[in-house]
Amino acid sequence: MFRDSILRSIACLAGLGASLGFSLSVLAATTVPGAPTIGKAVAGNAQASVAFTAPASNGGSAITGYTASCVNVNNVGVTKTGTGSSSPVVVSGLSNGSVYSCNVPAKNGKVSGTA
Repeated sequence: MFRDSILRSIACLAGLGASLGFSLSVLAATTVPGAPTIGKAVAGNAQASVAFTAPASNGGSAITGYTASCVNVNNVGVTKTGTGSSSPVVVSGLSNGSVYSCNVPAKNGKVSGTA
């Protein structure tokens, strides 16, 4: 019922605006971008290069970047990150010989997505 009342108010305002020479535009909401598909992470000296494929959905706003987060699986409190505008993203500061789990959410002009 409340939704119907708001829609009637918007329609009324649109009609009033049109009679005064104005127009009413409805903007599409920006949502969370889709999750990139992680391909291969290549280990280097105290770093990893995390490759991925961009998400199919940008959530209604252009993708502005990616943040790769790698968590040490033996010491969960240790997370390192790297940022980039495309694949691959390099994450530095890792401990050689340790095992990491990495994810790469996309960020659009409004919000960060999930990985």
